[in-house]
Amino acid sequence: MSGRPRSRPHVGSLPAELTTFLGRVEEVAHVKRLLSTGRLVTLTGVGGTGKTRLAVQVATDLKRGFPDGAWLVDLAAGDWVAVVVAGVLGVRVAGGDPTDAVLHHLRGRCLLLLLDNCEHLLDGAADFVDRALRAAPELRILCTSRQALDITGEYVCRVSPMDVPEPGQPLPESPELVYPSLALFAQRAGAVSPGFAITADNQDQVAGVCARLDGLPLAIELAAARLRTLTLDQLACALRDGLWACPRGTRYRPTTAPSKPPARGASTCATGPNGSCGRSCRCSPTGSISRPRPTSATPTCSNRSPGSSTSPSCCPSNRPAGCATGCWRRSGSTGGTGWIRR
Repeated sequence: MSGRPRSRPHVGSLPAELTTFLGRVEEVAHVKRLLSTGRLVTLTGVGGTGKTRLAVQVATDLKRGFPDGAWLVDLAAGDWVAVVVAGVLGVRVAGGDPTDAVLHHLRGRCLLLLLDNCEHLLDGAADFVDRALRAAPELRILCTSRQALDITGEYVCRVSPMDVPEPGQPLPESPELVYPSLALFAQRAGAVSPGFAITADNQDQVAGVCARLDGLPLAIELAAARLRTLTLDQLACALRDGLWACPRGTRYRPTTAPSKPPARGASTCATGPNGSCGRSCRCSPTGSISRPRPTSATPTCSNRSPGSSTSPSCCPSNRPAGCATGCWRRSGSTGGTGWIRR
């Protein structure tokens, strides 16, 4: 047995990543600076921009500075923020308000809490974060959400898609060193198609694929996985002809995935405050801003997540308002005009 002292294992729940983190050097440094001066940072952006992966990378880099650990809490499948957090932190809730139990656990502790997918429980997340920051002075919270929490002291950092080459412009030598989106495609493609590399012969096609996917890291990863069964030519043609749907390149989901596909024809590029498309990470401290909340007149169903102010996009216009996938079906064996609850 070695005489070297064994290092104390780092506490927390951050996942061990299975793939290399590419690009985002400036964004990582920027978020770290924000967390060093502020106590709440929210990464916002459309689905698939890599908010979770960026947040996990930042938390991994900073976890040594938090004696009580860095903890990842996924709110996508939960219905009560405090209950989900308590489960991750190992807080026993024996009756009473679980929020009080979690706040009692957090008091006096120095830890980093990473709340992922806050848009699923936006109001609940905002209330919990506000109370937690007031109760635990040494607490830092990093959130990912499609919307800001809009509470006092929040720094909002917008995560944009990866840069892609401009259509029709000549590519530089070794374009994967200039554009992280191409490097990401090449790395993920090489995992399923050994020997794949970006060359002078295929670089235009790879650039076209990444551009058609708007530089979204999740879409690029899934598209590259299709090279297990398709050639690069076939993949490029499918994208160009509009025949490509969300691919199933792996049986396991990435670290995060969009909970709902974007509306057909909707732009995946977020706009800045002046209406211009921006790709840089922007942040600003915000004050308390009231958000629209669901009205009591809106019908709901048991499958709808608390805190959701709109009906799921999967519901057709003639389906009962407020329903979620699978809770209603058409009456009649061949699909009648009415709806009945399953």
